Amino acid sequence: MLGTVDGARREGSRPPDVADDNLYWTTDGDPGTASFGSYGTTLDGFRDYRRATGLDRHSRFLDPRLARPTAGDLHLRAGSPAIDSGAVLPPVVVGRFDVDRQARVVGRDMDVGADERQQR
Repeated sequence: MLGTVDGARREGSRPPDVADDNLYWTTDGDPGTASFGSYGTTLDGFRDYRRATGLDRHSRFLDPRLARPTAGDLHLRAGSPAIDSGAVLPPVVVGRFDVDRQARVVGRDMDVGADERQQR
């Protein structure tokens, strides 16, 4: 799960050559207000970013249903669109454990983001 943050407009760093199957969200929930720094250019809006870069063709802009993000609790709540929607990558890429040192894959597929929801 990747996020856009205040100040992305000034970022200007180059994104990875391949970015896909991500989950994006902004605090106001409007994909049109998200800004993305790409190859030294700022792109406003999720649709314009994808059109201009060709990246994130399968990515989605949805509320990830995080537990308590303002308190720093980024665990996934039940019903999160991040659950079982990630690409299963080899452990050499993502490791064997999530951010809580729990199994990286529980269920059908890997969850998007650093947390793997343990309860299904």
